[in-house]
Amino acid sequence: MRNPWKRKTSEWREGPEVSVCGIGRSGPDTIQFMFKGLEHTAIASPNPETLARWYVDHLEFHINFTYAGNYFVKAANGTMLEIIPPRAHAARTR
Repeated sequence: MRNPWKRKTSEWREGPEVSVCGIGRSGPDTIQFMFKGLEHTAIASPNPETLARWYVDHLEFHINFTYAGNYFVKAANGTMLEIIPPRAHAARTR
């Protein structure tokens, strides 16, 4: 079987349309094969502990892990947030 990734440039234009998140007709739509999801999102807060407690008290998250003033909070469905101090605050504490 011929390798589908090794096509002549003219063959890309003849193939089916690929999704808008890929590279269009100029090449393979590899984004759909590479992206699996996000492990977690980080949020900067002037008071990470207070914000972490808010997620616990109001949204039923639990504090999963803490280190150096950073808090990982996790929801029952597995959603995870990392709450960190703002960059200027982190620079002052180093």
